[in-house]
Amino acid sequence: MNEELIPVNSSPIVIAGADQSVQLPSDTLTLSSQISDDGLPSTGTLTYSWSQVSGPGTSTATITPGVLSGSGDLSTDVILYEIGDYVLRLTVNDGEFTHTDDVQVTLNEELIPVNSSPIVIAG
Repeated sequence: MNEELIPVNSSPIVIAGADQSVQLPSDTLTLSSQISDDGLPSTGTLTYSWSQVSGPGTSTATITPGVLSGSGDLSTDVILYEIGDYVLRLTVNDGEFTHTDDVQVTLNEELIPVNSSPIVIAG
């Protein structure tokens, strides 16, 4: 008797990337994410999207996802508008299962150098 093995779909794997911070006057950073899938179900299409889970006040980050490479790399540009911590979520769906991963990004205040008086040493 020949038994046929039927492949079983597994949930996609998603890594949103490492937590990051940026300091004003810069307000933009790039997230490096990884997505992988087993190709099942054969009728499914792998989709991904970013959303903001939380942020300071009512501020919303601008998230511009790039194109998913054949190796599963995804580079995403993020612009932050208000100082504070933001949590961003990458959601991946293979047509049957959905998986998410979160990353924290922080916009820090600009450090303004303090002017101090010169030091004079008379020989």
